[in-house]
Amino acid sequence: MNELSTPHKHEVSFQGGEGYLWFASERTALAVATDFLSARLTRPAAAPARPDALYERSGWALDFFLTLKDYQERLGRHRGYLALINTLGRSMLYPTGSRPAKRQGGGRASVGIETIAELRAIPNNAMLHQLGYLVNSFAGLGLATNQSPEQFLAVLEGSERLERIISLALAARQRSDVTMFEAYVQLMNANYWLDRTSQSLDRGWNRMLRRISEVLGDVFDYDSIVRFVRKLRRDAADLDDVLEQRRVEGGWSSGDALTRLHTLRLALIQLIYLKAMEIPQFSSLMEISLGELVERLLYLDVPDTVATLRRIFPAADAADETEVYAERDTYARASSGYAAEHAQIFDPIERAYGLILELSALIALHVGAYG
Repeated sequence: MNELSTPHKHEVSFQGGEGYLWFASERTALAVATDFLSARLTRPAAAPARPDALYERSGWALDFFLTLKDYQERLGRHRGYLALINTLGRSMLYPTGSRPAKRQGGGRASVGIETIAELRAIPNNAMLHQLGYLVNSFAGLGLATNQSPEQFLAVLEGSERLERIISLALAARQRSDVTMFEAYVQLMNANYWLDRTSQSLDRGWNRMLRRISEVLGDVFDYDSIVRFVRKLRRDAADLDDVLEQRRVEGGWSSGDALTRLHTLRLALIQLIYLKAMEIPQFSSLMEISLGELVERLLYLDVPDTVATLRRIFPAADAADETEVYAERDTYARASSGYAAEHAQIFDPIERAYGLILELSALIALHVGAYG
């Protein structure tokens, strides 16, 4: 390439089943390689190659990308990021692929991740799509561009390579909304649920809200997650300030399909949280407590948890009374079972979770990264 004085780069990859398919035989591999090189290296005869500003200003470029790298590495170790992925992130997707989302390690599979590196790249991307903020696709650009905004804009104007890189980041920015991201975080905020008691005079309803508030305060690391969100908000605002100078527009509005899908799903998650508070007490003879089952539902671990609840509270009376662990109430439901709990609590939770998964698939399609 150097002998031909032809500009080139070493950044092309073919990944996954579709990528490898092109190289399944010698003939297709040769065709792909020759056609690819022909398309990339052919330039109009009358238009000499223009030096790319990104490579001309290599010192600035190195500092720019090292800043991005450092920001993302620090982000990957942030307690708030890990807490967020360990809570809702892994529960809003259909199981896909043959490999688990979490890389193999020495601990139990049920233990949450301790670093983002433990999570496979594609599941991590998918979880961020579902939370409404593509953290690993553009976070840090605000810090990197604001070190020298004028220099950044000048290089961007004269660099086809940087233009392509930034266009990918801006596509992620346009599919991200920090206010929607915060809405998911508020689900874990004990004060959010407690504040809602001032909007109702219903004592039973307020008692349920106070209970949610108490349980959430013990389950989720909300303070760390909020610090993580604040960090992202500052960086996104810095990026937007620089992009305004270039008149780059885009982003979500309240009328966007993505916004409506997220709003519906937030309502369904709240329904599950509220229904979890209606689960009756059951016998201490069980190997699991009510608190543990409620916590599972707050993490949206619905299928296994509801299956356990159906065994604890059979819809019809069990043939062998030793199989019934629920504490019978004063109305002697030993002869009728717990059909009401199934209809009013367990069934609605399962239906809501099924809709959550369907909405997740639609969100992935709208983001444009489903597959």
